[in-house]
Amino acid sequence: MTASIPSVLALAYYDGATEGFFDGMGDDRTYFFKVVAWDQNQDRRLYLLGKVDRVLYVELLGILAKTHEIPTGPTWTPAWTFGHPKLERRADSLVAACRLTLESPAF
Repeated sequence: MTASIPSVLALAYYDGATEGFFDGMGDDRTYFFKVVAWDQNQDRRLYLLGKVDRVLYVELLGILAKTHEIPTGPTWTPAWTFGHPKLERRADSLVAACRLTLESPAF
C-alpha cells in the first residue's frame, strides 16, 4: 500500500459519494458515512457519520491495494473486485462491521 491514503473511500456514488469512509479531519479519527436525506435536486445532502476504528479502514485499504492501484487524489471509488474470494469476504465483513457504527452515530 502506498503512503498516500485517500480522505474518502466511496463505496457508493451518485453525483457524489453516498456511502463509504471519511478519513481526514486532521486527527486519527475515521468515519463511516451514508447519505440519509437530500433535497429535490440532490445538491444538498445530509450524511450520518459513525466513528470507526482507523485500523479497520487501513486494513480495507490494504486489501483493495492488492488488486487496485490507490489513487493519489483525495477520493477513491474502487471497483469491488478482488483476486480471491477470501479477500472479498474479509472486505465485506469489514464494511459490515463499520456500517454498524451508524446505529449509534458520532454526528
